[in-house]
Amino acid sequence: MKFSKFKKLQTKFVVLFLVPVFVIYLITIGYFSYKIKSEAFVNANNLALAKAAQSANSVKIFMENALTTAQAVKSAYEVWKTTPGVQRSSADKLMIELLKTNPDYLSVWSQLEYDEKTAAAITEFNAKISVELFGAAYLKSGNNIVMDFVGEDYATFYTEDFYTLPQSSEEVIMEPYDWVYPGDTTLKQNYETSIVLPLKHKGVFFGVAGVDVELSSLHKLSESNSIYKNSGSGLISPKLNMAIHKDTALYGTTIFNYFQTDSAVLFSNLSTKQPFNFTSFSKELKTEVITTVYPITFGKTNQYWYYFIETPVNEIAAEANKSFIIALLLGFIGLSLLFLIILFLSKSISKPITYAVEAAKTIAEGNLNVEVQTTSNDEIGKLSDSLNKMTAKIRETVAIIIEGSSNIVIGSSQISASSQHIAQGANEQAASTEQVSASIEQIMASINQNTENSQIANAIAKNAEAGMIESQEAAEKTIAVLTQIAKRITVINEIAEKTDLLAINAAIEAARAGVSGKGFSVVAAEIRNLATHSQRAAVEIISLAEQSLNTARQSGALLSNIVPEVRRTSQIIEEIAAASVEQNSGTMQINEAINQLNLVTQQNTSTAEELAAGSEELASQAANLRQVISFFEAKASVNDEIVLLEQSIEQSFKLLNELRAKQNNFKEEIKIEKGVKSSVHETKIPSKGISLDMNEQKNDGFESF
Repeated sequence: MKFSKFKKLQTKFVVLFLVPVFVIYLITIGYFSYKIKSEAFVNANNLALAKAAQSANSVKIFMENALTTAQAVKSAYEVWKTTPGVQRSSADKLMIELLKTNPDYLSVWSQLEYDEKTAAAITEFNAKISVELFGAAYLKSGNNIVMDFVGEDYATFYTEDFYTLPQSSEEVIMEPYDWVYPGDTTLKQNYETSIVLPLKHKGVFFGVAGVDVELSSLHKLSESNSIYKNSGSGLISPKLNMAIHKDTALYGTTIFNYFQTDSAVLFSNLSTKQPFNFTSFSKELKTEVITTVYPITFGKTNQYWYYFIETPVNEIAAEANKSFIIALLLGFIGLSLLFLIILFLSKSISKPITYAVEAAKTIAEGNLNVEVQTTSNDEIGKLSDSLNKMTAKIRETVAIIIEGSSNIVIGSSQISASSQHIAQGANEQAASTEQVSASIEQIMASINQNTENSQIANAIAKNAEAGMIESQEAAEKTIAVLTQIAKRITVINEIAEKTDLLAINAAIEAARAGVSGKGFSVVAAEIRNLATHSQRAAVEIISLAEQSLNTARQSGALLSNIVPEVRRTSQIIEEIAAASVEQNSGTMQINEAINQLNLVTQQNTSTAEELAAGSEELASQAANLRQVISFFEAKASVNDEIVLLEQSIEQSFKLLNELRAKQNNFKEEIKIEKGVKSSVHETKIPSKGISLDMNEQKNDGFESF
């Protein structure tokens, strides 16, 4: 369900508050239902445990009172046995008094050890002999207290548990049993138990004393502690038999046949000697029950009895359901009251809001002469006051908007005219900038050509300088080589002179030798001739080497003079090239500045045109605003002023259209001039040298001063 489907505020208000409250109520009821049931079971378990403890305590008091009575009889018999001169009759009288004063006792008795020889000598057995020999026993027979006796089969009594067990224990409580007293004239069958204590003299056992109690008294006690109508309870004996229960047919039966649960688990729980509970199905109650078990021990018996209470689950749930139904009814009553309160509040809130809505509808139709009437001082009243103030403020605002739209129309017409003048001036400035830019580009072309030529000349000069330097270095190397040759030839000349001397000496020696030295003389003559020729050639070579050396020195001197001049020429050409580069860079910066100026001028032109268009649009929007505002009631004088302004705007628009036509013609002229400039740019520049033709016909684009 969508919340927006509800058209009335009152319905939305009721749904908005009631649905969440109802959901919270259901959640709360569910939670409390679970909580009530859980707490009901917890409370039932706690109550059952408390009742079981209470009943167990009552049973304990009952049984320990019987133990106290048995202690009194025990004390009386032990005093009789240990104190000379004390008659046993005083103990017998005590038993009679105890039996009279305790209505729950069936019998108070004693049984003494006997002398077998004396017993064997009895020829006629009677009550007097039995009391003297085996001990006294008193019981209730109707409304009378009578003496009971053992009988001729006395030997069997001394083999029973009530006599043998006390011999090894201080206190014994017997398993429940059925019994008919021989001395009871009514022959009533009793379901009872016996509290038995040993009689000892100087540590020697000489008999027992006991009290028999009717367990029906404990049954009445357990019935008084029932929690629910169909609750069950009972007492379990130490041998885990049913000791008391409202169903007497269960007396003496084992509890494992009674409780429908796991016997091993039940036995384990009983062995802990601690209170516990468990859930099982009761065949007697025919429903599921929670059984609470409470252990009991009496005196010094060291035997555990167990009291239990059965709590039907359906009765616990019935109590919880009853509480839940009460809570549910109270909740519905609370919801009904809340619905009435919400309905009343929604009406008190929606009614003033309805008045405000009607007023808002009237304002939406254009009628600002409306006022919301309210008498409340709460938020709704403040809303109505605010709505009235808002209406008054709208009336004032509409009047101001009408006047403001008139001023906007006037201002937009003035802005449009001014922007057209700005656009025209910007177009003229753009044309002049185009002419300057074309001239600068022509100058840049010439400067670029000069820069390229100077760079080529600089390269040639550097190459020439390098060649001169290399030639100078070669001349110097040649001089060094010729000097070395001259030195070597001098050595050859000296060798030739020495060879000549050796040849003369050889000829002299050959002459001394006579005929045998003729051959050697011829050889010496030839060697001398060779030495002479060698000396002559060496002299000529020395002469030529000196001439070559002089020539090389003169060439080196000339090259040394030329190299500085060539280097200086290269430096001058390099400076010219650098100056051309700087001039080219400066011219490019000027051209970029002019282009930027041209771009800014064109942007100004475009901006002026946009401003003119914007002013026209502003005037149109102002007219639309005036038309929209006319939806509301306004003063007649202001409307008349707007009509006059509209007529003035129409005239301004005519003037703007004329200016735009002139501007378009001016743009066509600029395009023609740009075509002329492009033909100037296409003029070829010579590949070498610089063209500085300053013909006046080519300088029309420059401004004259």
